[in-house]
Amino acid sequence: RLFATRTGDLPAGLTPNLVEWALKQGYTVDDQTEVFNNFDSDGFEAWLESIEVFSKGQPIKPHWYQRDAVRHILDKSRALIQLPTSAGKSLVIGLFSKYFFDHHNPGKVLVIVPTVALVKQMKDDLLDYQLFEDRDILCIKSGTERDSNSKIYISTWQTACKQGPEWYNQFNAL
Repeated sequence: RLFATRTGDLPAGLTPNLVEWALKQGYTVDDQTEVFNNFDSDGFEAWLESIEVFSKGQPIKPHWYQRDAVRHILDKSRALIQLPTSAGKSLVIGLFSKYFFDHHNPGKVLVIVPTVALVKQMKDDLLDYQLFEDRDILCIKSGTERDSNSKIYISTWQTACKQGPEWYNQFNAL
């Protein structure tokens, strides 16, 4: 369903899957997809060891599966990560965002959560980890500002989809 039969478009993140399928079918593949990813896994581990992460005021170390999730996102540039309830999805998002700001251009990150209640909860979690300050995070809800100098915008899909295309240009990560 992700392949647009009318236009022949396929999301770029599915290129490796398409190439794998085509090769299994016996096709010759001339993959000219350009991937701009210079992710350094060893550098990521050194960076992760150099930062302090907290929970309820106590220092914590991310679990191996949280580290792997962030590493996978950074390595693939486009990824869908599934984590079960209480696996620390907000910590994964926080670590990704922190790495993004420490190692890439100073664009903004848009975090989309499913409910209005999770907008505040996500902000509270990110502040609890002490990876960001209050001024770095903008919660977008009905009746709130849509633009600021904040690094991270947290919104529901229902609110974000009402913004014009130019609004999305300020974000370098989702």
